[in-house]
Amino acid sequence: LDGTGYPDGLVGDEIPVTARVLQIVDVFDALTTDRPYRSAMSVPAALQTLAQEVERGWWDRSIFGVFSEIVADGVMEPDVLLH
Repeated sequence: LDGTGYPDGLVGDEIPVTARVLQIVDVFDALTTDRPYRSAMSVPAALQTLAQEVERGWWDRSIFGVFSEIVADGVMEPDVLLH
């Protein structure tokens, strides 16, 4: 969101909304999935990490707010996500 992204260096609303949504979903999935180099984070830890990154200006604050509400409401249960 801050213009440091590859390849075009887009800033804020220059980034298509679908890309901003997918950024958050993709990072959440990466954080909550086991990787060869680390275990999956818990959902609360992943949301905290994303919130810290929102504060750094990396992700869209309003989209993250909606996403975190969806997760908190249990609409999206992590154990049913396809990996």
